[in-house]
Amino acid sequence: MAQFEGYERREAKILATLKEYGISSIDECKEICAEKGIDPYTIVQETQPICFENAKWAYTVGAAIAIKSGCTKAADAAAAIGIGLQSFCIPGSVAENRKVGLGHGNLGKMLLSEETECFCFLAGHESFAAAEGAIKIALNANKVRQKNLRVILNGLGKDAAYIISRINGFTYCETEFDPYTETVKVTEQRAFSNGPRADVKCYGADNVPEGVAIMKLENVGVSITGNSTNPTRFQHPVAGTYKKWCVENGVAVTPGCVTPTEIMAALKHGLKVLKFFPANVYGGLNAIKALAGPFVGLKFIPTGGVNQQNLGEFVSNPSIHAVGGSWVCPKADIAAHNFDKITQLCAEARRGVMGFELAHVGINCESADESLAVCEELEKAFDFEVKTGNSSNFASTGVEVMKSMYL
Repeated sequence: MAQFEGYERREAKILATLKEYGISSIDECKEICAEKGIDPYTIVQETQPICFENAKWAYTVGAAIAIKSGCTKAADAAAAIGIGLQSFCIPGSVAENRKVGLGHGNLGKMLLSEETECFCFLAGHESFAAAEGAIKIALNANKVRQKNLRVILNGLGKDAAYIISRINGFTYCETEFDPYTETVKVTEQRAFSNGPRADVKCYGADNVPEGVAIMKLENVGVSITGNSTNPTRFQHPVAGTYKKWCVENGVAVTPGCVTPTEIMAALKHGLKVLKFFPANVYGGLNAIKALAGPFVGLKFIPTGGVNQQNLGEFVSNPSIHAVGGSWVCPKADIAAHNFDKITQLCAEARRGVMGFELAHVGINCESADESLAVCEELEKAFDFEVKTGNSSNFASTGVEVMKSMYL
């Protein structure tokens, strides 16, 4: 039977969340996972032996929600797991108000996204828990990514970075910082193991500007702060300065934001276009419409749950900047090199986005060749399918192009 810290204060909220997914109890979550050959409880325990009991059950609940939601992609599953984590946040607590559980799910989602090249633990070498987390992320995220995620630790103090590298088998990166150009170069790399732990790079900075330069050097896409004693004199200044630099220098920054708190954080950095993922988990177009009310002028890029059937509805909304989805290039078709099918799906998607409809337009041409050329140009511009006829050719069913001057 499930038992964990603060059970009485958490139970009602957890059960209410589980009811939405047709799950009757916390213990049933473990059974659901076991049926799929998954043991989140043990995975969490092995990742961090000193973690609380509620953490093991929170991930078990999250994994069960992902399974019941029918998630087939790792990024979608990560977001669904975040829903389970959020259910464990005690009502009225800071964690609940700040949506910490959902935030963790979104972090996992971003790390599983191919758009994120490098993940950084800021001041991670001051926390052994963060170091162990870095190892697990490096080992597991790349199981489902096409391009490996680079993981680094970036903290205050070169000696500390060297020591933590040696203890954990990381690669220590010795750097030299130029304060005049605010650039850094790696002067030496020393790997303390031959296995996957060596893929984790550990940097030590002497000051905030050097820490920011390391972030630029590694092209960090996502960072979090580790549990340390100096967040206000290193981690937070480094993270904030780096984000500001990205915005000011035109670095493409489109963070995934699905809650008002996350959106407000993005607005503080001048961002006006945000990713909304997974759209189907967080309320889809109705949620975007609701958020567009208080956040006037903000644009969203929804992915996850967008398909050919609802594409037109999404793109017709003024709050939508663009959409994304994998329905245009299914993995099975990519593996089978079925590129004709993928081309067809892309063409259908473009038609859905363009949304052009014509009752009837007649065009007179002097010859059959000219008629066909006009139809082909309309096909290029509007993706109207060309159909040949006896006295005329057609671009879709709405545009008839005569092969001779009619009337």
